Amino acid sequence: MNNLTYYELLEIEQSASQDEIKKAYFRKIRMYSNEKYPEEFKQLTKAYEELMNEEQRAVYDRSIQNGGEYDSLLNQALNYKNGSEYQEAITILNDLLINYSDSPDVRYHLADCYYELGWFTDAKTAIQELIFDYPSVIEYHFLLFLIYRDQQEYSKAIAQANKLIKLQPQSPYPYRHLSDVYINIEEYDNAIKALERRLSNCNPGLEDMPLLIDLLYLTNGQGRGEYCVRVGERIKRVPQNDEEKQAVINMLLNQTDEIDITHSCLPRIVRIIQDINQNENMEISNYLRDLEHQMESNNYSEMDNRDYSSQSNYNNEVATNVAPENNTNYNVSYASRGNIVVAIIVGIIFSFIGTPVVGIIAGFIYYFFAEAIWNMIGCLVAIIIVIVIAGAIFS
Repeated sequence: MNNLTYYELLEIEQSASQDEIKKAYFRKIRMYSNEKYPEEFKQLTKAYEELMNEEQRAVYDRSIQNGGEYDSLLNQALNYKNGSEYQEAITILNDLLINYSDSPDVRYHLADCYYELGWFTDAKTAIQELIFDYPSVIEYHFLLFLIYRDQQEYSKAIAQANKLIKLQPQSPYPYRHLSDVYINIEEYDNAIKALERRLSNCNPGLEDMPLLIDLLYLTNGQGRGEYCVRVGERIKRVPQNDEEKQAVINMLLNQTDEIDITHSCLPRIVRIIQDINQNENMEISNYLRDLEHQMESNNYSEMDNRDYSSQSNYNNEVATNVAPENNTNYNVSYASRGNIVVAIIVGIIFSFIGTPVVGIIAGFIYYFFAEAIWNMIGCLVAIIIVIVIAGAIFS
């Protein structure tokens, strides 16, 4: 059976309908049951499943045409492409298009080669035609996103990133790509919101760590101290076992290697690692102590440096597994909430001043609007100080 095509295995014509394929399959597995002939049963099932899938069948049909010429030439083109010899790959791919004009693989790799060479007009035309024929393929939409982004067509890149989010809402990658575009156009609040669209609608896991790290840099760079601290707390809650804990620590340690010793976010990262490590790994603890000594020797002040934009070196691959669609509406409330213990204390104080109902209301208001309240208090304190200084000068 090993040397037979799927059609020969099932004893059907290459033009057979799905009903004919199904009948042939059930007839053959009655002859070759899984109990007596497990290997033959496995081959028959593989043939059946591939031929019943229209896209897989089309690919298979091309692969057996002309004695395997299609596979051989496509592999040659991919070898050139993987070796960055894009023009050689394009020559073979164009030859393939003559006989296999309906091959999505040939068309996609051709568009990708155009993109790598910076031939954006050709790349855009090729990939848009492919998306029209295959509107749900993630890789095609991602390539179009890259073209828009690299051509600085940012409004189109944003729209394309949102399409990627709709196609795979459970994947962290498209949210990060969207945030990346907003950083490029210096819309940092929108960059934060793009990350929170994912993070505030899930319990962040290891796959979300790159987003949390980006959010840490962004909130730190924006001077949003309380928000940044809360991001750190969310990072600490990611690991669910020792293996995940080590993985999170390693990701954060990589950041300490990549950023400058004077970076304003470095002390925050060090503290997060210390809290997760809890001195369990003394090698890590010693490394962190050395970092702290280096920061002290540089007379480092935590908020001196707010250059965070260099930390947006985002992964340019989109996960290939398409998750079921869900609600991805942005929920920013988590970002502005206060500490629940402080909210309780505020509630108790106002209960004594007024009534228990007033205390409950005050506690809720503080919890949900803490960041805005502290910003207002900061402004009022600054105004009072200015008035006092002015009074002292002119009195």
